[in-house]
Amino acid sequence: MGDVVVDSSVLIDHLRGSPAATRFLERLEREGTVYVPALVAWELWMGAITPRRRSGILELLSALVVDPFTAALAELAGDVHRRLAVNGRPPPTYDLLISAHALHRDIPLVTKDRDYRLIPGLKLLAIEH
Repeated sequence: MGDVVVDSSVLIDHLRGSPAATRFLERLEREGTVYVPALVAWELWMGAITPRRRSGILELLSALVVDPFTAALAELAGDVHRRLAVNGRPPPTYDLLISAHALHRDIPLVTKDRDYRLIPGLKLLAIEH
């Protein structure tokens, strides 16, 4: 399968104990690099309201590559937003910022979120059961 960027929807399912999400994530890790956009890491940390959740998030993020949001990603996300805004259909801002990681590397984004379909050129990958 190769390298991928993963969205919070998949990671949250894993943290909640979904066997399908966990198996799929483990497979992705064996087959390539799993990038977690820094914004996705932030989304996870927002929900870390107990010591157990914080521990789980720390363990998960330690096993993956947390990918910083760079100036190149900001430029790419801005370009995509402008192109889509002309048609009056820009995707949600966070989705656009997260998708920039996958677009920049030209690798798939693993997600359960349908809003990403609005982003042209984005390769999407769904969890296999």
